[in-house]
Amino acid sequence: MGDETGGGGGGPESSAARAAAGIRTAAILSGIGFLLAGSVVIGALGGAWLDRHFHTEPWFTAFGALLGSAAGFVQMFRLVKLAGAKKP
Repeated sequence: MGDETGGGGGGPESSAARAAAGIRTAAILSGIGFLLAGSVVIGALGGAWLDRHFHTEPWFTAFGALLGSAAGFVQMFRLVKLAGAKKP
């Protein structure tokens, strides 16, 4: 019969744990596209508001989009690092 107590076979618990870890990773990484797009849109909208307020079009809009891009990429790298981290 099968050796469920030792060796590299794993057993049902380890395959369930691997599946749960895979689902967790997929859930974390699935939001990256929305995160990046949302960051740029929020930055650009904030910049457009400042441009309307100070009559400086298009400078704040461009700066807001760039700032949103940078913030989105920083957050993306944090999520990728979190997804790659092994759960203790």
